[in-house]
Amino acid sequence: MCELCVSEHQPDEEFFLGRRIARKFFIGKSVFTQLSLSFPAGLVCPGLQKLEWLSSHHWLPALRHFLSPTLAEIRIFTTPLDGPFPTPLPAIPVLPCLYLRSLQLTFHPADDEAFGNLASVTILQCSVFLERLETSAHLSTAATSHLLGLHHLRYLRIRSEPPSDLIPSNNIFPSLETLILNNGVGHKWLSFLGAAQGNSSTDGELGTSEAGMRATLMKLCCLGGTTVVDPAFISSLCVFRKLTHVFVDGSCSREGGCTFLLTDDDVVKLADALADIKCLRLSSPCSANRCHTTVFSLFTLSTRCLKSISLEIHFNTTDISHVLDRFFKEPR
Repeated sequence: MCELCVSEHQPDEEFFLGRRIARKFFIGKSVFTQLSLSFPAGLVCPGLQKLEWLSSHHWLPALRHFLSPTLAEIRIFTTPLDGPFPTPLPAIPVLPCLYLRSLQLTFHPADDEAFGNLASVTILQCSVFLERLETSAHLSTAATSHLLGLHHLRYLRIRSEPPSDLIPSNNIFPSLETLILNNGVGHKWLSFLGAAQGNSSTDGELGTSEAGMRATLMKLCCLGGTTVVDPAFISSLCVFRKLTHVFVDGSCSREGGCTFLLTDDDVVKLADALADIKCLRLSSPCSANRCHTTVFSLFTLSTRCLKSISLEIHFNTTDISHVLDRFFKEPR
């Protein structure tokens, strides 16, 4: 047996309860209830390589029977709790990390301290084999710092803030291709990464070195909360010239004002830096016309980012006819 999925939910049509399908086993709620009454003292699957555990907190203690030391992929998803949280929540056993290549820890509630501690301890034990990590838990500073130096990490989704102290850039995500930042920490992370990469420039000019993360990062998503898109944010973004997908979540509110603080000149810098961009979304445009960019920014991106297939950006339409007239009269 190579792969096992344990779930309380009804399986898809392609699965049958307790039946082997192409080297993958699916255990549904009814079978798992009976199996739990006669668990052996040791491991159920000592050679297991991939484990998906999708269940409520009630079944978490039974997880230990499936934690083979050969596991290369682990996905644990706890379903949201109904009603008041039990105190304390069931503990999750220490996970084997020696050969892990992919780890996903999605906990409900995400702010539970015990789950955060478990995720941090697990990550601190992960070796250089780790290629993919997704977690909803708040990680410790030590765990976050450990992630920065994992040389094979290509996909990362976290919600924790970056470490407070800069680390030499050759130790920061040297192979990272996709970075997804939840919980509104995108601006802090981009500032942290941009400053670190800029400080390490080999030729003294920001953004010209093609070493490490500058040459690998292609997809960046900032989710949750409201990310202020300002010149500092764009300056850090422009360091990563290989980006093909940028998604910044958020929208303006009448109370908080416009969160898109760029000018047409800032957009010119962005377009020149990200020539390979395919999909660009810099938060949802508002109808209040409080931003400082004009339709000129739209023309800039359309003429300089020739690989672009998707675009969402703010621009002010208050005096659009005057801007268009000026645009077509300029020699450039």
